[in-house]
Amino acid sequence: MNAFTIITNRLFEKVFRREEETVLFGEPCTIDPLTAVAIVESKHVGSTAFCGPLPESITKETFSSTTDNETNLQEVHTALLSPNPRSAFASAMGLALTGERATVFLTATDLHACQDLLIECVKQHLPIIIHVALCDHCQNVTYDAYLASSNTGCMQFLASTTQDAVDYTMFARQVAEESLIPAIVAVDTFKPTTAELPSEELSTAWFGLPNAFIACPNDAQRLIFGEERRRVPDRWNLERPLLLSPIHKHSSATFSATRVPYYDSHLPTILEESQTTWKKLSGRTFSSIQQTKVVDVETLYLCQGAMYNIASGVDKLKVVSVNCMRPFPAEALCHAASNCKQVIVLDTTSVTLCGDSQFATEIKATLASLPCIISVVRCLDAQEEDIAALDTVANEGGTIPAMLGVSFIQDNT
Repeated sequence: MNAFTIITNRLFEKVFRREEETVLFGEPCTIDPLTAVAIVESKHVGSTAFCGPLPESITKETFSSTTDNETNLQEVHTALLSPNPRSAFASAMGLALTGERATVFLTATDLHACQDLLIECVKQHLPIIIHVALCDHCQNVTYDAYLASSNTGCMQFLASTTQDAVDYTMFARQVAEESLIPAIVAVDTFKPTTAELPSEELSTAWFGLPNAFIACPNDAQRLIFGEERRRVPDRWNLERPLLLSPIHKHSSATFSATRVPYYDSHLPTILEESQTTWKKLSGRTFSSIQQTKVVDVETLYLCQGAMYNIASGVDKLKVVSVNCMRPFPAEALCHAASNCKQVIVLDTTSVTLCGDSQFATEIKATLASLPCIISVVRCLDAQEEDIAALDTVANEGGTIPAMLGVSFIQDNT
């Protein structure tokens, strides 16, 4: 969405929308996803730990400054420069235990090294946001670490545009603080696009203060905290020396068995309520999937991340992108594929030894009850012409290739 479109929409909303449905707009700008996320986090999050994926200039300019503006949610921002990803992650966990909003920036390789800390973060119900850069500055993308984290118990969102990165960051933090489930917000591109950064009014209405009290959304939280609790629970408070949620032994079967039904089962309700509130405040919708408007075709293409921007550029193609890996949007995918005879998974992962990747395995398990043929095509480097050629083969009833975007013929000219 360009700046002219944003301004036009803003004028329309101002003239025709009722006063009780006022949307809190921000200012449009052209910016890359990680820088936009850094700006959002520096303004509205108390503490940040990082060790690398952001450029050094952005790190210094964005996170080292403080503000005297009393209207800001956080008057002083704490930036922790850590020598390695594990210490950065541990620092963010420690800050969250003390009742501060915390976030950590990692690369895909860093996330691989922090899987045990991520699992511990889930067990301790720490509402932190883990930002992951799936690509380097040479635009080499890997989704393996992102998918490897799908069994840890945290929420997962994948953004391929700046606006998605900003919106998922805002959405993930609010849901994480209400459900006490950590969230991963991953980006797979550094390409600058036009986005609307959140205004101070939107952030205030959406986030609230970390020390404000909110109603506990489920029985498990009410059992621990009572009817109300601090938005970001303060587990280590020297003025109130009571340790909440003590560390359980990893062999505690009771602890593992009770976490899913009593904590995680309420997450879909929290997500649905947050989606309604987000649309009312920002004027933008949040959905676990993104799809093209083409409906009258028999072949459905499923993908994730930046591959959607490539596949959706092909005419008359029904493409669905999975933006939220956890919780997995099984119902939405079944609805999208209900009238299709063939489903082609555009797999952008590099894991091959185990057969299908985690993404393809999830798709097959979800659509197993539907009478459609499911094919998996590896296409990490595929372009629009490759997808168009694949669609021609699929429509003609030909054999679906196992791989796209790779040429085995060397041009010596």
